Amino acid sequence: MKTMEYDLFAWISEKRANGNAITRKIITNKAISLSKSPEFLANNLGIAGFKFSSKWLDGFLGRYDLSERRRTTVAQQLPSDLIEKQNIFLSYVMYLRIHNKYELKYMGNMDETPI
Repeated sequence: MKTMEYDLFAWISEKRANGNAITRKIITNKAISLSKSPEFLANNLGIAGFKFSSKWLDGFLGRYDLSERRRTTVAQQLPSDLIEKQNIFLSYVMYLRIHNKYELKYMGNMDETPI
């Protein structure tokens, strides 16, 4: 027999797979709404008065090996013509260096990634 917790776990897994952020409050609200469904009320008579406390939530997360985590971003996809663009850029830099007579000791690379 399926349980409310199993359905809740499946719902969380689906949302996370779609990239949605799931907070403790969202999990608790979904558990409350699942507990009010006729299917679970019929099979679990005492569930109507159940309090979905933070202690219950901690236990649920532990039973299903779930953790709270921050959403991470996905890096940009590399262009299909990356090698060609690299070669064009390198040729352009070399042209500027020769044309303007820049010495190598005055050339450097900077990155915009914050620390």
